[in-house]
Parts: sequence; C-alpha cells; structure tokens
Amino acid sequence: MAYQLYVWEGERPAEDAGARVCREMVCRHLVGDKTEATPGIRAFVDALTEEWSDDPDDPASITSPWVWTPLLDDASGPMLLLTLDDEMALYGSVLVAAMAEERGLVVYDPQLELLRPVSEEIAAAYWRGVSLN
Repeated sequence: MAYQLYVWEGERPAEDAGARVCREMVCRHLVGDKTEATPGIRAFVDALTEEWSDDPDDPASITSPWVWTPLLDDASGPMLLLTLDDEMALYGSVLVAAMAEERGLVVYDPQLELLRPVSEEIAAAYWRGVSLN
C-alpha cells in the first residue's frame, strides 16, 4: 500500500475547499501532458532528496519513504504528487508537510481529507483508525 500527498504552489485554500482545489490542480497539471516543474517545486524536491535519497543506486535510499522515484517524474508545473511507503507514511507525511509549509507550499492529504500540516496527533489518529469527525 502507499500513502499519497499532493503538494503545490499557490494560496492555501479554505479547509473546506482543500479537496476541490486539489482536484482542480490535479486535472490542470498532472493529467495529460506534463510541463517542467517550477523552480519552487524543484527546490522542494531537492530539499526532500537531501533528507531521503530518491536514487535507487544510492545505498541510503533503503531508508527512503519513496515508492516511486525519481520524485520529479511526478511533478508538473507547480504541482507534485508524492507517494510514500505505508511504513514511513506517518513520520514521512509529517516531515514533508512541515518542510512544505516552511517553503510556502500547500499540501493536501487525501487519506485524511485535510490540508496539511496537521498535528502528528491527528495524523496518528488516522493510522489508529480513530474517527476525526
């Protein structure tokens, strides 16, 4: 199984509009022909791969949470789809969301159906199967 996060450049939407805005961004940027990743997305991917390698030939990649690599293959324009291994999803998603927030990027978590970052407590509740409503 895999855990996905959508990351994009732009204004953070209202909480109740996160899913709708994410769908619009996916349709606009990840469906069909892709374009070169923006400098902001490229810089974010560089920061992520400094933390966890996305090079399968790098021995350090064994500790990486990435299911699909290289990460830039799932980027188009101002949007990036990250797919994390379930075993690293809780820790990885919290770190990815924090790193994105530091760079002014928006993160939508379709598993939680929430914009991230959310507290580690909320993310952990999802993993324990606790209802968030």
